[in-house]
Amino acid sequence: PIDRARNLQDFSSTSSPRNDETHVILKVYDLLGREVATLVNENNQAGYHKINFVASKLTSGIYIYTIKTNNFTQSKKMIIAK
Repeated sequence: PIDRARNLQDFSSTSSPRNDETHVILKVYDLLGREVATLVNENNQAGYHKINFVASKLTSGIYIYTIKTNNFTQSKKMIIAK
């Protein structure tokens, strides 16, 4: 699961004050920039969300995960160690 990967950190984003829902995209990429997984691509209510990511098909290594909303984009590193 993604929550077992090292260096995984929470993201903070504010949704529009007029709207408690925003479109969220969460993707994982290898170091060559190839997309290896789309974990979320949907509208979500404001609040805390937990995503389970089964990384059994990925090889050990460093990956980048990126979260995008209407007004926010952030990427972080994740290490998969098997």
